[in-house]
Formats: sequence, C-alpha cells, structure tokens
Amino acid sequence: MLGQEAPLEEKERWDPDFAKRKKIIAILQPMLPEFAIHMGGTTSIDITKPGIDKAYGIAKLRDQLAMPISEMLFAGDAIFPGGNDYPHRWRASTASRFETLVRPRG
Repeated sequence: MLGQEAPLEEKERWDPDFAKRKKIIAILQPMLPEFAIHMGGTTSIDITKPGIDKAYGIAKLRDQLAMPISEMLFAGDAIFPGGNDYPHRWRASTASRFETLVRPRG
C-alpha cells in the first residue's frame, strides 16, 4: 500500500498504465452510483459529488477573482480523459501537465 507521502518513483511504478485504478474504479462505480469517480495523479482516485470537481473549483475562483477563465493558467498531473484534471469542461487559455512545469528536463 502506498501512502500520500510515498516517493514519486514508487507511485509511478505502482500503476504506470492506469490499469490498477481502472479496475478499482470499475468496481466502485456500481457501488457508488451517486458519486463521480476519477483518477488523479499517479496513485489517487477522487470520489466526489457529481459536478463538484476541478471545473467547479475553477468556476468559483473565476467568480471570486472576477477573472475570465480565458486568462487563467491551469496545471495538473492528470490532464487526460478520465483524469481529475481533464479540462474538458472549461476553457483556460493554457492547460499543462504539472510535471512539465516543475520537473527538470534531461
């Protein structure tokens, strides 16, 4: 079992092709039909009420800051279909995988 503070390298080895989490989600979805379930990061699974997700948070931030979403930069580590950072429901001017922004290249 990996914890939240496990080394990134261990997390990346645990489920590199998302197969483990896809199986877990397939088991959970029929058990929790009233919730939205998405993969996040390298090891996590997010279980939330439908509509309470990153898109919801970005809309709230937009409202609080009075800033158009088109002027925002969104960074996340799960920007892929089914990932908890997948920006299909908003139109930030830029979306980038978090590792692209912070990991040294080489």
